[in-house]
Amino acid sequence: MKKSLVIVSLLVLVACSNGDKAGELLSAASKEYEKGKTEEAITHLKEAEYMSAPDTIRYEIQMLLSKINSAANCRYLSLKTCRKAVEISKGIDDYNRKADCRNMMAEIYTRLGQTDSADFWLGQALPYAFEASSVTRADLYTNVARLYLRKDDILKATQYADAALKEDYSEKTNILIGDIKKAEGELLPAMVHWTIAAESDDDRVKIEALRKIISVSDTLGMTAQADEYQKRLAAVYQKVYEGGNTDMVMRQQTDFDTDRQRQKNRQLIGGVVLTSILLIAFLTLLWRRHRRNVEEKVSEMEKVISENHRRRHDDELLNADIVHLLHSLADKGRQPSAEQWQQLHSMENDFITTLNGKAMLSEREMKICVLTRLHFSPSEIATLTLSTPQAVTNSRVRLLSKIFGITGGAKEFDKRIMQL
Repeated sequence: MKKSLVIVSLLVLVACSNGDKAGELLSAASKEYEKGKTEEAITHLKEAEYMSAPDTIRYEIQMLLSKINSAANCRYLSLKTCRKAVEISKGIDDYNRKADCRNMMAEIYTRLGQTDSADFWLGQALPYAFEASSVTRADLYTNVARLYLRKDDILKATQYADAALKEDYSEKTNILIGDIKKAEGELLPAMVHWTIAAESDDDRVKIEALRKIISVSDTLGMTAQADEYQKRLAAVYQKVYEGGNTDMVMRQQTDFDTDRQRQKNRQLIGGVVLTSILLIAFLTLLWRRHRRNVEEKVSEMEKVISENHRRRHDDELLNADIVHLLHSLADKGRQPSAEQWQQLHSMENDFITTLNGKAMLSEREMKICVLTRLHFSPSEIATLTLSTPQAVTNSRVRLLSKIFGITGGAKEFDKRIMQL
């Protein structure tokens, strides 16, 4: 991992010399992550991700994010960012990058247990191997050897393992060699390779190697050694899974994306406001010449905007979680708790305020009004309010007179309460 981070740092120096802010942030993130400052690294990467930058920089940003997510066991985030890197690589004339990101896709799918997808991506990566770097080739050949080992083709697995050993290979290759030795029945040589891999700086590699050592130690009756390595494994688990790193990495990226979307929405609203101001100014000029026509057009536009706003608001209300929950409760013949009623009322606070300004309503009458506005059927309202459909219908008729001061049927009440 350290070698790849050094390569990233070197690659971005050129971009940084041209004043590329994204490149500077990528370079800083690479150094911080190498020092174990994951949170700071993610902050810089997410800032750089939303900047305009050359494809090579954009690619390295996604690859480093993918590696950070993978190391933190955020597998689906790792898959998402790596897939972005693959898309970016299509526009880059660099076989090493094309091979590296596709090989990483295969690794992620392997950890997800989706071996068919892993095999597919290895097939996508291999055509670029001959012009890739020695580090990338070693990693790719190691993964292909693992593929053949899963298929019990030890000969092919050995051939690709030997090819990996001729390159700048990592501790993952030592795990592979150990796996091949085990498949050949040579347990002690396998243990030697796994022991070497257990000293890796990559916690995932370390965990895999330690688990294999413990398994074989138990098989060979080497209880003391198994206990010793079990303690080491527990310490690594403590660091990776209980240290909060996974939650932090996932939350930090999610929060950043959410904030960015909010900023985008605010910009969009600002654009809408500016457009509205310009439109009003234009309409004012027209008003001087054609006052009546302009007033009619403005009135029509306001109605459309108001109706669209109302529809969006109504759609949000109808799709709210508490509304779905109450429909579900009604289907099951159950009533909401006081807390659930309060949640519903809080959502319709403006509507309830309007109702209170028109008439003094009982708690049950208020519930009927709110539920009717949210398109609950009379039978659902009856279930939720511990009543009968007929009683609900009668109440709607009375409420028509009480709130709107007119007589009529329940349907007329429904129509007017939904327009309120």
